[in-house]
Amino acid sequence: INLAFWLASLGLGKTWPVDFIWSCFPPLLCLLIIVREPDTGVCERRIVGCTLVATWGFRLTHNFVSRGGVGHEDWRYSDMRRTFGRHFWWASLFSVFLGQAAFLFSACLSLYGVLCAPEPLTATDAAGAAVCFGAVLLEAASDLQMDAFVAARREHRTDATVIDRGLWMWSRHPNYLGELTWWWGLYLL
Repeated sequence: INLAFWLASLGLGKTWPVDFIWSCFPPLLCLLIIVREPDTGVCERRIVGCTLVATWGFRLTHNFVSRGGVGHEDWRYSDMRRTFGRHFWWASLFSVFLGQAAFLFSACLSLYGVLCAPEPLTATDAAGAAVCFGAVLLEAASDLQMDAFVAARREHRTDATVIDRGLWMWSRHPNYLGELTWWWGLYLL
């Protein structure tokens, strides 16, 4: 998948497809596991796991698309492009695409256990599912609050340069806290 996205980035002249991988790889991995491991069948664990991953992926994809991620290159990759010059095409394969692929694949390893274990859900599984669901809610609320703040700045309804209300009053990056919490919840599940 990452190689296809890398080739697409070469054709587009921008690396934004790598950011899209984060929201589509885990749901695709769920489908692959279900197809390759059909013996587990339909069970609570698969339903809960796939529903949570789909919900998480939908939120992340919506956030990426609605904030103009499609077509927009992250400033860090633009800096790398300037630094590597004509060698950026191969440097991006290793430092951007394959590096993130390895990290994302290792983060998703627990999905195999979630989707292939035929045992009924346990209290730990329920706690993991609750943590995952709470993390998605935290991320979604953070997104909405940030979007409202950005709109207020754009419309000159506030002079604040930093959001310090709502969840942002309690955490500098509640969206990142939600993302980190999501992966721990998935591990628990």
